[in-house]
Amino acid sequence: MKTIQFTIATRGKLQTESPASDAEKQQESGNAPENGQETNPLAEQARRFVPRLHSTGSPVDARSFFRNTPWPTKVTEGDIGLCLDELRRMLLHELCKGAAVKLPGIGTFQITLKGNIELRGDHYRGRDVHVDGLRFTPDRELLSDVCKFEVDQQPYGQAYSSNQVDVEALLDELFSRQDTITRRDLEYASDLLLSKHRLSDILSNLVSAGRLIKEGRGPQTRYRRP
Repeated sequence: MKTIQFTIATRGKLQTESPASDAEKQQESGNAPENGQETNPLAEQARRFVPRLHSTGSPVDARSFFRNTPWPTKVTEGDIGLCLDELRRMLLHELCKGAAVKLPGIGTFQITLKGNIELRGDHYRGRDVHVDGLRFTPDRELLSDVCKFEVDQQPYGQAYSSNQVDVEALLDELFSRQDTITRRDLEYASDLLLSKHRLSDILSNLVSAGRLIKEGRGPQTRYRRP
């Protein structure tokens, strides 16, 4: 069995987002270094890194899997399709009654609600209560088997730079050449050192701060200076 691969992502703010320095944080918390001892900046920076699962692409479709993969099974592709269709029907039939549905060896599904409660006269009523999502709790044995997967300790692809990426400088460079940019423009300008999720967070923070203007939605989203 192959080992699980991961990439390196960041948590917290980058230096270009003006976070409090480590020394300032220690002074605020009353835990300043004693006897003139200095902390290792690279070690402190490493604490901001977290592993993120490296995705191999789009989700694997069970029907196409059994159609395209020489899997040792007596179940035909048609049988797989019928079973999946029946399971979906059964899930919808029971979930709409508020029941949790357990698939033995797989896990349990249950809908989740979201909304508000208000008082009308002497009675409480819901206001805009709606189904918010579907919660899945994996079967204990399945989860135990998955947690036994080995993880390759060498990050996949290009390792994260030990120097913080100067996002402001990258933005200045991009806007000097074009009026609007995309997240992908910034992603390649940073030499793929920042994850897509991290770049999305940075751009959202800049939009909230009024330093960028967001235009469009989805794949058509672009950003420009105010």
